[in-house]
Parts: sequence; C-alpha cells; structure tokens
Amino acid sequence: MRSGEEARMEEFLFGLEVLPVTGAIGRRAGGMKAGQGHAGRTVSLADMLIAETALEGGLVVMTENVKDFSFPALQLWPTSKEH
Repeated sequence: MRSGEEARMEEFLFGLEVLPVTGAIGRRAGGMKAGQGHAGRTVSLADMLIAETALEGGLVVMTENVKDFSFPALQLWPTSKEH
C-alpha cells in the first residue's frame, strides 16, 4: 500500500458487515456450481457462495464481473445495462 492508504483501508474494512455462510447457503452454492458445470460454464465456488449469500439476504452484489453472476434472481450493481 502507498503511504497513507493503510489508515483509509482499515477504516473501510472496519465498516464492513461480515455475513455468515450457513450450511444451507453452502449446499445451494455447491448445487449452483454443479448446475453451471453441467451447462458448460466454469464458475468458482467463492463466486457461488457470494451469489447465494446475496440471494439469502435479499442483497445486491456489487461487481464488474457480471458474466459470473448472471442469474435472473440475483441483483447486480452496476447493472449490465450500465456497461
């Protein structure tokens, strides 16, 4: 990190809420990953855990990696229309 960035980063991280990954979220994420694999798409388990955690909590996923999060029920910001 550059000089002065560490304090800003710590302030940012301190303000984040950490959400639990429950067993139910893990099972659904595994199923989602398997389903994507059967459809010929390679996705990471980490991305599927993020997606399922967002779906569970009714949250919006903030990402520029919209191709790995293209699920109809999942809300993304920015939306793919903005790109």
